[in-house]
Amino acid sequence: MEFKRENYINLLVSHKHNGQVKILTGLKGVGKRFLLNQLFKTHLLQLGIHCEHILFVDLEDPVKDKLKDALSLYNFIKDTFKLNTNTQDHYYLFITEITKLKNFESVLNGLMHFSNLDIYVTSSVSCGITTEVDTQFRGRGDEIKVFPLTLKELIDNATGKEFKQLLKDYLHFGGLPKVYSLKTTFEKQQYLKSLVFEHLQKEISKLISVKANNAFKVKPLETTKTIANTPTITASLFKDILNVLANTLGSLTNRGKLCKLVGNMPYDSSYLKLNSKSVEVLIDLLKELYIIDTPKLYDIKLKSYKRAFKPYFTDFGILNAIVDFKADFETNALSLCDYGSDDDKISYHQRLLENLIFNELLARNFLVEVGEIATYQKALQKWRKQKLEISFVVHKFSRRYYLKVASRNSVGEYYKDEKSCLCAIRDFFKKIIITSDTMLPYQDEKGLIFMGLEDFILDKNSLNIF
Repeated sequence: MEFKRENYINLLVSHKHNGQVKILTGLKGVGKRFLLNQLFKTHLLQLGIHCEHILFVDLEDPVKDKLKDALSLYNFIKDTFKLNTNTQDHYYLFITEITKLKNFESVLNGLMHFSNLDIYVTSSVSCGITTEVDTQFRGRGDEIKVFPLTLKELIDNATGKEFKQLLKDYLHFGGLPKVYSLKTTFEKQQYLKSLVFEHLQKEISKLISVKANNAFKVKPLETTKTIANTPTITASLFKDILNVLANTLGSLTNRGKLCKLVGNMPYDSSYLKLNSKSVEVLIDLLKELYIIDTPKLYDIKLKSYKRAFKPYFTDFGILNAIVDFKADFETNALSLCDYGSDDDKISYHQRLLENLIFNELLARNFLVEVGEIATYQKALQKWRKQKLEISFVVHKFSRRYYLKVASRNSVGEYYKDEKSCLCAIRDFFKKIIITSDTMLPYQDEKGLIFMGLEDFILDKNSLNIF
């Protein structure tokens, strides 16, 4: 199945010939290479660009090993296009996994002297490329984040399936395009597990090695010790860390709590002792590989940030591969997070919905945080402070939205908890409740907006429906 990914094509078209290096970043397997070398190249050819004016360099191809030297790659590109400062024709250069090239910044800086050369590169690791964007490429690097397929993209390419069935498939297999070209469930699961426990584990080990070497040159002493004391990433430790994050999906936590959870796992004697600093480094590395994201906790009343955060996974296929697609994963997750009652078990489904909505909001280029507001409730003649959680505080420029996710209509009380926490916010930004119930969007007398998950997903402007 081929996905058109029109939003990204339109984005690339709008950034053409802007004098900057276009940097496509995102999770391994998200389709950055296909987006450039197939979809965008097809667009260029349809505009009449000659195929000889488009060069694709795949640095992951072993045949191209000789081009992983900066000077060799620079000369190869210059000779292939016969570039010189007097050339008037437009040329297009695509380079995949640019961070695999040592001193890649010098190559790109050199090529940017040719005003008729439009440069596009990809990277599945954020630490190297984004650092250079902020330093040597400041004002000349244009980052374009590529996310896994959204549920809307899957729906647009599917025929004969209802929303609920597609939602079920999406929450199981995620949004990596290659998954939907595989025929059997077994093939899909094997692909996702190999991606996690072979490729991503190798990449995170490389990152630790690179950071440890660079720490003594550019990092403060405290960070240097942290990286130096980070445990060796063996297969079992890597899996244990990911399992803890999967089981705490969408639950407020901090590095100290995660350290305790990881520390309770059965390690062998080769592991170094974990501490909260080393766990923080490992979490940051997983973020740099775009496996997880950790939105911060924002105190709405005090307008300040707290140390707590929520772990969300970039892709549901990755999440399920980590837990080996086990049917009892929900029970284990609830147990680890100290949930136990039947009513609390609903919250796991809500956390899945929150992860889905969080990823959708990021794909729509919103800044997303987790919200908290303190209120006072009178009980037994005493006023007690109570902290209420807002699923998401969503920003874009001067606009702000408060979102509360409800997994289902509360029995006997019509969204009582969701209403109370949103009504506790004393400003006039939009307040929205998104629910898995099927309903037509509406707004009540308090100004609260209600909409079903399907309406939120299918309409990219759903936050401005009223």
